[in-house]
Amino acid sequence: MTERALLSTTLQVCRDLVSVEGTDFSPPSGLLNAENVAAACSSPKASKSFVEAIELIKSHNARVDGVHYLNGEYHFTDERFIESRKVITDGLSVVKANVKTSSFDAAREKLGEILHTLQDFYSHSNWVELGKTLPNPNIIRRDTSIGKTAGKCSHGGRPDFTSSKQPTGGINKDSPTSSHGFLHFQAAAVAVAATTELLEDIRGAVGDADFLRLMGISRASKALCFVIDTTGSMSDDIDAVKSFTTSLIDSRRGTQEEPSLYILVPFNDPDFGPLIRTTDPDFFKTQINALGASGGGDTPELSLSGLQLALTGSPPRSDIFLFTDAPAKDTYLLGTVRALIEQTKSTVTCMLTGLLGAGRRRRQSNNGQLSRMIVSDTDLYKELAQISGGQAIQVTKTQLPDATSIITEASSPLQKSRNATLLVTVTGSDSVTVTEVALVETSGSGEVNGAVEPLGGREFLVRLDRIPSGNFVVRLRGEENSSTSSRAAAGNFQRQSSTSLRASSITLTADSNGVLEPGIPLSVNFTVATNGTGGTYTIRATNDRGFSSSSPTSLLLVSGGVASGTVTLTAPSDTVSGSDVTLTIEAEAPGATDTNYAVLRLSVAAPVTDIFRPVCQVLSVSANCSDACSLTTWQLSANLTDGNGTGIESVRLRQGNGTLNTSTVVGAHGYSLTLVSYSASCCSPDVELVAVDRVGNVGSCFSTIRKAEDPLTSTTTQTPTTTQTPTTTQTPTTSSSSRGHPGALSFCLYVSIGLMAFSLLLGI
Repeated sequence: MTERALLSTTLQVCRDLVSVEGTDFSPPSGLLNAENVAAACSSPKASKSFVEAIELIKSHNARVDGVHYLNGEYHFTDERFIESRKVITDGLSVVKANVKTSSFDAAREKLGEILHTLQDFYSHSNWVELGKTLPNPNIIRRDTSIGKTAGKCSHGGRPDFTSSKQPTGGINKDSPTSSHGFLHFQAAAVAVAATTELLEDIRGAVGDADFLRLMGISRASKALCFVIDTTGSMSDDIDAVKSFTTSLIDSRRGTQEEPSLYILVPFNDPDFGPLIRTTDPDFFKTQINALGASGGGDTPELSLSGLQLALTGSPPRSDIFLFTDAPAKDTYLLGTVRALIEQTKSTVTCMLTGLLGAGRRRRQSNNGQLSRMIVSDTDLYKELAQISGGQAIQVTKTQLPDATSIITEASSPLQKSRNATLLVTVTGSDSVTVTEVALVETSGSGEVNGAVEPLGGREFLVRLDRIPSGNFVVRLRGEENSSTSSRAAAGNFQRQSSTSLRASSITLTADSNGVLEPGIPLSVNFTVATNGTGGTYTIRATNDRGFSSSSPTSLLLVSGGVASGTVTLTAPSDTVSGSDVTLTIEAEAPGATDTNYAVLRLSVAAPVTDIFRPVCQVLSVSANCSDACSLTTWQLSANLTDGNGTGIESVRLRQGNGTLNTSTVVGAHGYSLTLVSYSASCCSPDVELVAVDRVGNVGSCFSTIRKAEDPLTSTTTQTPTTTQTPTTTQTPTTSSSSRGHPGALSFCLYVSIGLMAFSLLLGI
């Protein structure tokens, strides 16, 4: 139901945008899937990132049943209506703040979580039993009552001991076989409508363009990122780096490889950053050309710190280029960077412009030939390039501008997994059959074939009886049956991951659904388990924002044992609300014989105290329209205010393609008042104003000059039809028992012996 609502809402946004532009909209000609919706949105190249956004939202929706199995407030059980609504409304504020700071992955994760709770309301309360066929809008609002609650119902099912008492049974509608399974499809339909309603609220708060970015709809699915050493020793090379980057940017313009985002991360010593993000390639080149080379001092530099910031600040599957002539000073981050590469599936190419060693200040011998790099220095960069599917290229400054000719596109890396269960999602076609998935050893000819089980749509479950002991890649084979495929003819296909993966005997799990409040410490609990060697395991916890943190440096484990620890993380009090931080926790076995990691993305958000939506008051509407609607106009004036709230941040049109003008004055009670004037052709008879305050509360009002007897034109001055944001009637609702919540684990992919779920997104 989550995917259906995401697809239909995204399609509606694109349809409305086309309507405002006054052009024709071409609806999907086939199934309602990500590929067809992206094509209808004139962004066919974004289908892969659209699928990734949907899958991230869905996975975090499903994981709520595992992480919060016994927490009734996440499931609308145990009569915890108020607490459950707070989970939704607090999370909704975080999503809006995340989007405002372009922290889209954090927003998607939180969106998935709150959608689970929202959808559970219709499965675990008696809303549907009361005959309701529309959502309860008060579930996603703070400023109203959720409705009167009365009585108590059992949840139903074997875990609920109350369901065996009179009256027996329960109201659970999670599936057709649940106690009230005969209402499952009705509840699901209302839950889809409620999901759409919440998505429309987000859309109203962030605007259509950012909503589409939240959904992964843009010109391309990845960013082009440059991580550049700006220390003094690069003074001979910095101009060559600028020439190379300019050439690479220009070579991708107007092609399928043109990115939707450009990111620059300079690094020096002792500082690195800031991360500069833009969608304008010319501005990007200006920022690069403004770089200079100075400072540094000792030979090693903070290259891994810069790379860590780039990996956490870029969308998945980005192309990242690192330019340096120095070894890494911050080698303790190697495990963190390796984990982030595997997590983000980004490709890292290292451009090494000189001697990485003590003699680095003079990188050329007297005959002008490139000095040989110290092997131990270059191995680190080669390893990172190899596991990401990129390259490590040694060049002189004179060769660097020509290096674009040896850079080839690499397939996207895949997530690492220790388990024998893989979830494969195929993108790029509406009808494929996966016939084989194998883990192929990178050294040698051994491979492990899995049993493939179709799950419906694009998803396939693969079970393997073992994992290769060394490094391996994933190979997928199948048949494409799509009648709409871009290929010349349907047929067999094969894809192979470029990332070299490895097995591990360590399991590291960490989770925190908490939001990091600026200035307030947040505890993140984690566990480490091993079926390998016992002993003292080294623990490293790092974050990409340099936030203050504390954690154990080691844990003692016996073979087959488990140990727990806590990372305490504190964001500075002036941290921007809506930003995020990536926390990486790494466990290393004695003797560094094995490692594993967990990566968490945490949102930073200040508490929201403004719970009321802006108020819209239409003052006047005048129209003198004729049959020739294009020759006449109509006007509207309105006042908007947020009272004593955070203040109106934006006013825009959701409907109407006329001219909107706003101005701000001080009202009678000292509150800020936004004056709105709107003028449009009589051919555009409807207008909907949307006002958003600074914390994302959305108010709206609608007005039309249509007449019932003539919906398009009028020959006299008309009395407008005006609708403001409606209030709702309260209806008694009844909750189910938290003891009976069965969890729905079948919706999640959990691993029994491995490190994490293995979800593969493969394009054909």
